[in-house]
Amino acid sequence: MTGPTRPGYAPTTWATGPSGTPRSGVRSPTTCAPRDRSTTPGWGCPATWCPPRGRSPSRFSSPRHPPARPPQAGDPLSSVLVVDGTGRGHAICDLFVRTDPAMTVYYGPGGGAIDEPRIVTVDRITFDDPSTALDFLAEQPVDFVFVSNIDALSVGYADVLSAAGHRVIGPSREAASLEASKERGKRFCAEYGLPTAAFTAFTDPEAARKHVREVPHACVVKTDGLTPDGDGAVVCDTAARAEDAVDAFAAEQGEDFHVVVEERLYGREISVFALLDGENYLMFPTGLDFKRVLEGDGGKNCDGMGSVAPHPDITPALEEEIRRVLLDPFMTGIRAEGLRYTGFVYIGAMITADGLRTIEINARFGDSEAEAVLPGVRSDFGELCHAVLDGELDRFRLDTDGRVRCSVALTQGGLGDAADGDAPGWPFGRFETGQPVRGLDAVDQGRARLFHANIAPGAGGDPVTTGGRVLHAVGSGDTLAEARAAAYGQIGRISFPGMRYRADIGEPPSAPTSWAEPGTLATGKGLPMALAAGDGTVFEENESAVRSYSRSFPAVFTTAKNDRLYTADDTCYVDFLSGAGTLNYGHNPEPVKEAVLAYLRDDGLVHGLDMATAAKAEFLRAFRECVLDPRDLDYRVQFTSPSGTNAVEAALKLARLVTGRTNVVSFSGGFHGVSTAALSATGSGHFRQGLEDTLPTTTHIPYPDSPLGEFDSLGLLRRLLDDESSGVERPAAVLIETVQGEGGIYVAPDGFLRELRELCDQHGMLLIVDDIQAGCGRTGAFFSFEHAGIVPDLVTLSKSIGGYGLPMALLLIAPELDVWRPGQHNGTFRGHQLAFVAATAALRHYWSDPGFAAQVVKKGELVGDCLQRRVAGPFGARVRGRGLMYGIDLSPVEGVDAAKVSRLCFEKGLVAEACGRRDEVLKLLPPLTISQLNLSLGLDTIVAAITELAENQG
Repeated sequence: MTGPTRPGYAPTTWATGPSGTPRSGVRSPTTCAPRDRSTTPGWGCPATWCPPRGRSPSRFSSPRHPPARPPQAGDPLSSVLVVDGTGRGHAICDLFVRTDPAMTVYYGPGGGAIDEPRIVTVDRITFDDPSTALDFLAEQPVDFVFVSNIDALSVGYADVLSAAGHRVIGPSREAASLEASKERGKRFCAEYGLPTAAFTAFTDPEAARKHVREVPHACVVKTDGLTPDGDGAVVCDTAARAEDAVDAFAAEQGEDFHVVVEERLYGREISVFALLDGENYLMFPTGLDFKRVLEGDGGKNCDGMGSVAPHPDITPALEEEIRRVLLDPFMTGIRAEGLRYTGFVYIGAMITADGLRTIEINARFGDSEAEAVLPGVRSDFGELCHAVLDGELDRFRLDTDGRVRCSVALTQGGLGDAADGDAPGWPFGRFETGQPVRGLDAVDQGRARLFHANIAPGAGGDPVTTGGRVLHAVGSGDTLAEARAAAYGQIGRISFPGMRYRADIGEPPSAPTSWAEPGTLATGKGLPMALAAGDGTVFEENESAVRSYSRSFPAVFTTAKNDRLYTADDTCYVDFLSGAGTLNYGHNPEPVKEAVLAYLRDDGLVHGLDMATAAKAEFLRAFRECVLDPRDLDYRVQFTSPSGTNAVEAALKLARLVTGRTNVVSFSGGFHGVSTAALSATGSGHFRQGLEDTLPTTTHIPYPDSPLGEFDSLGLLRRLLDDESSGVERPAAVLIETVQGEGGIYVAPDGFLRELRELCDQHGMLLIVDDIQAGCGRTGAFFSFEHAGIVPDLVTLSKSIGGYGLPMALLLIAPELDVWRPGQHNGTFRGHQLAFVAATAALRHYWSDPGFAAQVVKKGELVGDCLQRRVAGPFGARVRGRGLMYGIDLSPVEGVDAAKVSRLCFEKGLVAEACGRRDEVLKLLPPLTISQLNLSLGLDTIVAAITELAENQG
């Protein structure tokens, strides 16, 4: 086999055995002994076909439809009837005649404008009436019939033709119900172990409405049956959208209302295909379908606006997972239920952070994936079909040319009515058939193949449109970029009134994905030298050597949105750093941005020292109403200089002032800032280096968990306090992070915190919780100490309290401890009005919604579960965290450290930093508002980076 070789796109030989298991020594189709096609018996099965309403089943089993007339002189050497009439059908016909020079294909109802002598259109055949095919077969014998259209399969086409004695490839009506009924397909998946989203079926609209109002996650509402344009699934991010979808289906279906509501999956879709003989399967190349009607995957779902093949993320490991997780269980179910299933199965799946998940089962090849997948097949498809009929598919393998293909659907739409938010054109609005299609002859078929979907000869013989999706232009190349260029380069030669198509088929989506290579998120071309953040730049020449993050992430960032960062050349990164915890609500959250812009447009006061201002008043009210009152907390709010370290300075100063003591207890591994008092409480030797002798008195005791293991910190502290000769001065306060961030993501047990609160009360010490990084929802509650049910005396907040990345810091003070004299602790920028405005908008928007924290908890559970399964289990790494504050301790993994993983993740398009004593922990701080898709992609990238480094060590 020859052909171009590229990572992930080498020419491929697909071999299978029983149940799709790989076989050794499989013979090529060309070496298999030929079979006598005229004597192999057909399938015998009961005629379980259900006729269209108003028709009698007896009509289709009457003696006037004999199996076939005897062969006669002049009949084709090999022949097949393909029952279809789509671009998929044309691609199947093309596969037959391209791989078997002696094959003649009768195509019904087909496409009358197909210019291929060995593809003969039979337009009198219809999908809803098998007798039209029986009439044709009585006049023209064929070796076998290939039924690939779901409308025909769902009314029992294969059953009727088989009962009449014809050799048929195509699932029975019962087997086709796996696609024709969404509930049937989902229950099949659940019964036989194909992983899928949680779902519930409804025949009562009110019960469905109640359900979508109560489910705590985004969902997809699907009509149970088939739909003409593939728009029977509505993706819903809100309960209101889901209710609208239920209402629309209820109005459309009336008394026949039947929908399935399932949890929305997040990840990358993949289309899986296999040819079945009832006992064995032969896997075909995978594809990626673009189902949404608008660029950027906007608009509603439809039959598909284009596809690429092979799937850009396919790897041998993923192929094996597809067999094990999807295809093998599917065959188990087919056998267990005794279903007659021959022909193609198409399993639409999602690659999620938890592995493959089934979206739906389809009883035919995908359209528009067939147009991208099938042109790459080199095996004799006629021989494969006879192997299907003989039940000998396990003797064969599939040969492909290894090239990449991009299929673009050209659709027709007028400028008529369109739904709100949709563009005009099919499937957006009205269109008129019979429109002339020009330029087909001008297309270079060596660069792009054309597959007809809805084209027929007009009155003068010239091609005209007959439906919304008109044709597919399929380009091929050694790379995806070449395939895209070939397809779009030829599309410009074609025209018809109202022609519309997506211009981004095959492009990396706006949300970064592992596109160019598995595990790669970055979508740009790399920074120009003039903009790089390394040596010889303006940063190197003018900025102090103290800079750090620009060294860790050597790029010049220009824009950002929610969970994504962009550089000057539009390279896109997923953000798992969030400004070191400053951007809990993501970059440029719309409700906060609009509030800030409106304040500036009105010339609102920007700098106000600590004067009384309207912006400050609004913030104090919002903080009381959205944070303190719902938690039954009573604190005075002090605005310190706008950095976390100054809030800690204020807390320590106030504790010493209140108690008259000077010593403070803090914990090893803790980080509280780098100003003098805060640094004295910081345990990290890196930050204290060379300054120990200048720092105020602090007693450091081990944290209850650390790289040295668990420790009885309270037992030690009790002993030091009870022993008057311990040498430890009576402390003014104990300062603690409930989750150590810089120290390596160690979580203080809730019971430990409760006992610490009691110990502080016993010895007259104030309890100070540093919630600068772990607060503002990071752990799944607004304050990290809420999980333990304690109330600290003092709380420091900064970072995300500013709502928008604007500098702001607070000290929350129990009212009886507010003994400051006016101006005793001050700063020029303690009244940052824009931060007040942004913080108010963030609190009102996010923390007035009781479901916001629950979503953080849910995302955190996904992260924890994923890391335990995919990192802790396989590699022995330790996973720690709470909410969306997680760490992967890689110290047990030989030759792999977090700094290396961070660098490799950045190369792949993910920003995540290392932390811990020796940078042994990879810290995960994604925005709380991160999309499920980018959360999954980021986790995939981390796993890929760890895997790569570990394998290199091996």
